[in-house]
Amino acid sequence: MKRLLLSVALITSALVAENVNMQLFGSMIKSGNWKDSMRGAGGRINIRPFQNGLLFGLEGNRYGYVDYKNTASDMVSNVIFDVGYEFNPYSTLVPYAYAGYGYQTVGKPQPGFRSGQVGQLGVGARYEVLKYLDVVGEVKYLKDIKNKLDNWGLNLGIFVPFGERLKDAKDSDGDGVPDYLDQCPGTPKGAKVDPKGCPVDSDGDGVPDYKDQCPNTPKGVQVDENGCPL
Repeated sequence: MKRLLLSVALITSALVAENVNMQLFGSMIKSGNWKDSMRGAGGRINIRPFQNGLLFGLEGNRYGYVDYKNTASDMVSNVIFDVGYEFNPYSTLVPYAYAGYGYQTVGKPQPGFRSGQVGQLGVGARYEVLKYLDVVGEVKYLKDIKNKLDNWGLNLGIFVPFGERLKDAKDSDGDGVPDYLDQCPGTPKGAKVDPKGCPVDSDGDGVPDYKDQCPNTPKGVQVDENGCPL
């Protein structure tokens, strides 16, 4: 029961350590030439399932031509599932790339411009300006698969982490593994640990390296509390 509660606590803590974040942005999509471009807004919710740069996101966008009266019939909307990767997510400036696939709805369908599947590729960067706020810029290629159209887009907006940032996560024992991931808290200073924060036992004798006075004990040999053969 204690192990179950510990696991639940670790999972819950991890989810609030910047593993969920939101982006809100204004957009401009190039259609033929920039004068006829669509303008609009969108947002993206990202989930980080692992403690690396991999992200899964769900975004929604709504655009309209600036020369048109923006009634519902003139608007274009899409919902896209993204897979992205942040390079060095522990820093203040974080570049990233993503790819996505989804569906676009055209308010007023016309020949050669109807609702259908879309795909996208994008690169961007976010920069921390406040503890819970980054500014974001993206450039993306948007493929209208249904209508065989190629578009380019520009997104400018903000990034909001839900919870503590990865780079600011507390590490009470200083072993390099944040508390919300550390399964062996209180590790002595200088002790080598694995990704779970537990002391490494290189020779597998049951005595962690920082206590082992007889390293490289042959496998199967019984040892005392100091890691030396009996």
